[in-house]
Amino acid sequence: MTLVESISNYIPYLLQPSSILWLGALIGGIYGFLTISLSTLTRYRYNPTVVSLERNYKDWNTTLPAATVCPESKFDEDNLNSVLEKQCCINFNFISFNVHQFPWVILKHISDKEGAQEFLDTLAKLNYSTFNLLPNFPAILPIQYLEAVVNMRYNFEYTVSNSNIENEDLEEQELVLNVNEMGLCYSYNSQVAIYMNPASWKSGNYTHSSTSFSIVGNPLDGDIFTQVMNMDTAYTVYLHSPQEVPDIASKGGSAYEGSYKTQDVGALSIVSAPEIRDLTIAQRKCRFPEESNLALSPVYSYNLCRMECRMKLANKLCGCVPYFYKPSDDYKICDIKGMMCLTEHSEVLIKLLKGEDKIECHCLPPCDDVNFVTETENIMDWTLGTNLKWGLVKYPRERLRRDVLFGIADVLVAMGGTAGLFFGCSVLSLVEIFYFFSLRLLWFTYKKA
Repeated sequence: MTLVESISNYIPYLLQPSSILWLGALIGGIYGFLTISLSTLTRYRYNPTVVSLERNYKDWNTTLPAATVCPESKFDEDNLNSVLEKQCCINFNFISFNVHQFPWVILKHISDKEGAQEFLDTLAKLNYSTFNLLPNFPAILPIQYLEAVVNMRYNFEYTVSNSNIENEDLEEQELVLNVNEMGLCYSYNSQVAIYMNPASWKSGNYTHSSTSFSIVGNPLDGDIFTQVMNMDTAYTVYLHSPQEVPDIASKGGSAYEGSYKTQDVGALSIVSAPEIRDLTIAQRKCRFPEESNLALSPVYSYNLCRMECRMKLANKLCGCVPYFYKPSDDYKICDIKGMMCLTEHSEVLIKLLKGEDKIECHCLPPCDDVNFVTETENIMDWTLGTNLKWGLVKYPRERLRRDVLFGIADVLVAMGGTAGLFFGCSVLSLVEIFYFFSLRLLWFTYKKA
């Protein structure tokens, strides 16, 4: 007996009213089960987490904000003269570049030292708002800009003191030189600045390290603060999370030479439960530092993502990128003409907005982060150098916590309950039904044949 003949024998039974009623109930049950099950899977796929408020603040350690100091003085005269005396002879092994992009690279003797000094001084101060101020000086090539700015940099001197003086690790902590969208700056207590250091770009062998040191405090520790003292130049300071860096859209505070600036900040942390790591990035909608998808850095941060987005947009609009990004064969460094183009699009590049439409950068927030808000800020004249002090004078009593609200176990429980509602059975029973109407049926038909 063939399969068709076997099925045709059952047709009269299927046409009976009771069979039609049973079949309709079965189809309705299958529809309801699939609809609710798909809704359950969608919830697990797109919204399995919840952010709640915690108040047990005495159990927390709060991170001291990182500070990025950008000196107003951008070059040292002796270093500048050294660069010019060497005719801006750049070690081209330092910067990876496409020789087809500049097949005519020949270092020219720089006779106009004053013009070169004005050019390099202006170059070191450039950002997306001031590209149009750069004078034309073709003797220095775009691929030489970064090396020239780094080599002629101002000899930034300082001393650091810290509230946690008993911590031996702090004795080795220094401000880390880094290149960002504000030019050359120095960062303290930052776990990201090292990846924006020109020396790291030169070595090319840096990877993410989870052992970076950060200063933390507890309500039982009292106030925690840091002072950068004996500076001899005006500056702009940016306070941010140790897992973050400032960008051109960040708000900074300026201080003049011979001043004492203090900033007291408040903090709001968001932490993620360990189970969050078991979810995919699309599910939790955040990234941990080691989950970088960026070309600029082996670590991820929200501002680094926006910087890379800004860099790609600049390349799209003008066919080149500013010199202060990590060198790459994929991008041409802007010359004077390119910088004029960047000036025309400066508002779009800074705000990442085109009119009222947001430019999609696909930047996710960090899973663990601390947001700092300046509560009090003061500046006064000071005769003992130029000093900066920042710290936490009031510990937060609340923080946000990201937890898994709907995990894979919850999915199985929900689908099992749905199966029980519509079929009066468990998921295991459904597996058995599938088995009987597929493999078992084929095997039965084969044996009968």
